[in-house]
Amino acid sequence: MIKKLKIKFILISMISIFFVLATTIAVINIINKHNIEKQAKETISLVLSRGTMDNKNNYDPSVPPPPQDLMEQHYFIVGFNDDGTVYDKDFIHIFTITEEYGTLLATNIYAEGKQNGKIDDLRWGRGVKDGKTYIAFVDLKDHIEYFKNFLTISTSVSAGCYVLIFGLILLASKIAFITSEDSFKKQKTFITNASHELKTPLTIISTDLEIIEMDYGKNEWTESIRDQINRLTNMTNQLVTLSRLDETDTHNYEFSEFDLTSLAHECIDAFKPSYERAGFKLKSRIAQNLTMKGNRFLINEMIYIFLDNALKYAKAETTIEFKIEKTKDKLSFKFSNEAEGLEELNTKLMFERFYRSSNSTKPGSGIGLSIAQEITQLHKGKINATVEGNKITFTMLF
Repeated sequence: MIKKLKIKFILISMISIFFVLATTIAVINIINKHNIEKQAKETISLVLSRGTMDNKNNYDPSVPPPPQDLMEQHYFIVGFNDDGTVYDKDFIHIFTITEEYGTLLATNIYAEGKQNGKIDDLRWGRGVKDGKTYIAFVDLKDHIEYFKNFLTISTSVSAGCYVLIFGLILLASKIAFITSEDSFKKQKTFITNASHELKTPLTIISTDLEIIEMDYGKNEWTESIRDQINRLTNMTNQLVTLSRLDETDTHNYEFSEFDLTSLAHECIDAFKPSYERAGFKLKSRIAQNLTMKGNRFLINEMIYIFLDNALKYAKAETTIEFKIEKTKDKLSFKFSNEAEGLEELNTKLMFERFYRSSNSTKPGSGIGLSIAQEITQLHKGKINATVEGNKITFTMLF
């Protein structure tokens, strides 16, 4: 139990931290990418507003130099006449693109008639100035390299921090659960010792009851005492089973291949007299030649729990269904019965320990289904309950 809680605590913590780190890194890099694209648009707009005034061939001292922000960018611009011929061009601010290649790109874009776009690391835009059409380009290679480097570094640092945090949470969980583990061990020890201590007086009471019945015969009082002895004995055995299952260690139970079909029929035969006395009809469908790898005693216990539950809670004079079949590579167990008050039953909570429906008046400890769940999980299976109208169905898949 504590081990499961510790694992759940670590998983929830790490998933939460992963979400926070991933979201933070994603948001930062998305903002960086957005800013690069925004700056490229602003640069293109500024270049289009200046036209080709920086052309070295037409240099004029009276022409104001480009603003500082523009001086830090790599760009070029090509102007076109109405007939599509090149009017003028300015390649003075770029060294990674040849004039011939840049002019060819601009000519092709002019012919396509698009207003803006991107080609590899280049971003471009179209504008009109003094009746001439201009296409301006800005080279973002340095910015994109910076973006990629930042993305790599931020991701690597986050991954390193994630591993470090995992180690710290692992250490913190060990420290935080020390007290809980000690308390849980004491609780298990108490349950085990109390169970053994209870067995002796229960055995004595049962023996004394048999003597009384031999001397004075059976009556409603002796039957009531016997019912309570059986109830206490059953509860004691369930507590011991639950305590052992809490260890979540299969070495306590031997796993081997066994005849599941035979086991299921043995359980059915054991409950048939009780079902007949209670007025129930048991409808079983057990596939032939089924085998299962697991602990025979625990699977037997699991089947007993559901057959006993149906005996306690099924609607009077109805049919109880029990089916085991193999579908593809899975074994399917199904227990179905009609019952009263299912509309108030919480199927999500019913596998919790000591859960009892608010309208339940039947005797029970509320740990039977919890044991069934522990047995299912120990065998790497899944268990669930579904309610349709006045019928409840328990399904286990292995």
